[in-house]
Amino acid sequence: MGLTSEIVDTLGKYADLGVEEVQFEHFNFTSDEVPEYLANEIAPRVA
Repeated sequence: MGLTSEIVDTLGKYADLGVEEVQFEHFNFTSDEVPEYLANEIAPRVA
C-alpha cells in the first residue's frame, strides 16, 4: 500500500479515465486495520 496521498492520486487518475468503482481486498481477517484505514483516510478524500 502506498502513502495516503498516492492512493488518492491514483484513484483520481482512474476516475479521470471513467472508472466508477474500485474494490480493495485484504486477507488478514484477524485485523480490521486495512478496512478502517480505507474508511477513515481514503473514502472521505475521494467521495
